[in-house]
Amino acid sequence: VIDVVVIEGNFSQIGVTTSTTVVYPPFEGATINKVIVKQGCTRIPSYCFASSDVKSLEFDEAVPDASVDIQDSAFKQCFSLDYVDFHKIKSVSNYSFAYCGFTSLDLYNLSSTYWYTFAGCTKLTSLNINNNMVLGSSSFSGDVSLEHIYGADHITSIQINAFEGCFKLSG
Repeated sequence: VIDVVVIEGNFSQIGVTTSTTVVYPPFEGATINKVIVKQGCTRIPSYCFASSDVKSLEFDEAVPDASVDIQDSAFKQCFSLDYVDFHKIKSVSNYSFAYCGFTSLDLYNLSSTYWYTFAGCTKLTSLNINNNMVLGSSSFSGDVSLEHIYGADHITSIQINAFEGCFKLSG
């Protein structure tokens, strides 16, 4: 079990090198209680924490709002991930948070989601949208527990299958 992983700067790709190979994604299978992003980090690269057991993604108070990009599949299949401070996140990509353990999401500064960004988050029951937002294809597909969207009047466009399989969603 890793208690805390601290990210203090940018990196384009991360891997753990052994004598014969580079293990990628680097934290696959690891149990991580908390990932803390410090000032100076403006992106978390693709697959960085994919298939790991991260519980929370937090940001140092010095990190400006809407300043960090979360790239493709960075936290995909982090089934225990149930807390992310979205105030600090500027953008997300395809599968960034697919198959995570969120019960609610507050998407503060995001202006769009992409292919399967939050798909398969089967515990997600509510979504709060505080910005004008475009919902990409299959963004929330398979979020079978999703019942409520607060701030739905901020949604400017909904792409195909954005809520496919969200049978509890009404109104």
